[in-house]
Amino acid sequence: MLAAGYSLGGNVLLKYLGEAGAESPLNGSVAVCVPLELGKCSDALNTGFSKLYQHYLLKSMKESVSRKFDRHTAAFNWDLAMSATTFAEFDDAVTAPLHGFDGMNDYYSKCSASRFLDKIAKPTLIINALDDPFMTPDVIPDRDTLSAHVTLELSEAGGHVGFIEGGTPWRPKYYLPPRIIQFLSGYSAPTSFMDNRTRP
Repeated sequence: MLAAGYSLGGNVLLKYLGEAGAESPLNGSVAVCVPLELGKCSDALNTGFSKLYQHYLLKSMKESVSRKFDRHTAAFNWDLAMSATTFAEFDDAVTAPLHGFDGMNDYYSKCSASRFLDKIAKPTLIINALDDPFMTPDVIPDRDTLSAHVTLELSEAGGHVGFIEGGTPWRPKYYLPPRIIQFLSGYSAPTSFMDNRTRP
């Protein structure tokens, strides 16, 4: 079994790997553009060009919540959720209470993947870009805080899950797919298939 997680999904994957340790059934994993420190990354979205990403994603998240709940069925403060203008406000109003946390700070401190990187016991590759608008360089962990099973690859450019390495504007070439496949293929055992169906 292999896994790849992107952005917040990558954070969830790394947290799981740290919690499961050697008990994880995953042979290898890749996490891309991970907001390793949720609080700091939430703050990063309040500056400069990153505000555009935040506005777009918040709109999408509110629409998603509205498809599942309304003000009468929501298990959170509906008005606070719909009036949120930052990730932090949305996490405080929706994410934290829905998942049993005592506010956004409790959620951020307990779920940031940086707390679990030294406990990962399966081969894991983390790919982050230093120009990712969802974070700042200070969330990148020191290598001595990583488990020996974790490989950290940093790119000067790549944005948030971008990593275009060439081509043209109409036919770009991407770095991520072949790199992820290359890493994971080293941890996937070949399988054999026996056809037990009766042949004529």
